[in-house]
Amino acid sequence: MAAKDLLACGVQQGELSEDYALIAGSQVISTQSPGLTLYNEIQEWPHWLSNP
Repeated sequence: MAAKDLLACGVQQGELSEDYALIAGSQVISTQSPGLTLYNEIQEWPHWLSNP
């Protein structure tokens, strides 16, 4: 919930565009980040971009 609130705050403060794209580090580089549990969770969030 804290991450979702932080993203919403970024939009509200004008630091993030309302149409931002959310991706995981493992989608762009070879890494274990953000971890399988979080990776599975964020795929259900608004703004998730499955194929960056």
